[in-house]
Amino acid sequence: MNVVSLPRVPDEADEFIRLHTKDYGAVPDEERIRLQRKDVEDSIVLAPEANDRLIVHNGHQVGVRIIRPTRRARGVALDVHGGGWFTGRAAMNDQSNAALAHALGIAVVSVDYRLAPEWPFPAAVEDCTAAARWLLANATIEFGTDRTVMIGESAGAQPALLALLALRDEPEPSGSFRGAAFSYGMFDLGHTPSQRGAGAGPDVLSPQGIEFFTRLYVGAMGDENRRHERVSPLYADLTGLPPALLMAGTADHLVDDSAFLAARWQRGDPGTQLVLYQDAPHGADHLPSIGPDWVARRNDFLASRLALATH
Repeated sequence: MNVVSLPRVPDEADEFIRLHTKDYGAVPDEERIRLQRKDVEDSIVLAPEANDRLIVHNGHQVGVRIIRPTRRARGVALDVHGGGWFTGRAAMNDQSNAALAHALGIAVVSVDYRLAPEWPFPAAVEDCTAAARWLLANATIEFGTDRTVMIGESAGAQPALLALLALRDEPEPSGSFRGAAFSYGMFDLGHTPSQRGAGAGPDVLSPQGIEFFTRLYVGAMGDENRRHERVSPLYADLTGLPPALLMAGTADHLVDDSAFLAARWQRGDPGTQLVLYQDAPHGADHLPSIGPDWVARRNDFLASRLALATH
């Protein structure tokens, strides 16, 4: 585990939390969903080089958003956006995905998975798994390379990891991902101690907010079923997966998810890494003092997994 401490983080975190925290009080669920979706939509800055596409694999249709590098792609990253499973779309990561594509000379395919509560679990998992299967089967034809990695953030890391597990368990896989980089992911829907508030905060997330979007996603599912390995990948057999980079802030209510997952993943693959940023909240890569270091570490890891020369 690597814990990174940067001097300006506490002040930056306070301002970040102030700007991104709202008290919804007794707002009805439908209105809260509408308001939070609007907030996310209003924050999206589109990349002109991104193109939307509908892909089909084994009869399953999924929307994706593709950003290609200016030259022939040296690899492909499959991206799964966050948003608590009920907000956002692939375009919300346009700016970061465009920067990744141009920094490493790779293509980025972001999944527009179906959102809860209109499409509860397992819709997002099915869409991400279908997109992953499509990419492995078609990467060489579409992008001229079979080198692929998986990236995901926040709630999006859950269907991304479940897709990796589904691919690992296929009797005749069409290929495999070389690595995975997950930012402040949620891997236990039964709620880790930090999700419940133990040792976390101040943060943009809260135990009440986490339970709100988890309930939208899995409905009335009880704790035992929430912790089933096909719902919460923290409890799955993680052997046979590629190396991973897991990153989070120590004040993040999801920090235990990354820490616990890293400990289990490292048993099967010692190449798996955990990087924590001291006193940083959920979404820590958006803090000015953390962002460059975070992106550099992630890009170096992805480049190493894709066997790319970066210098």
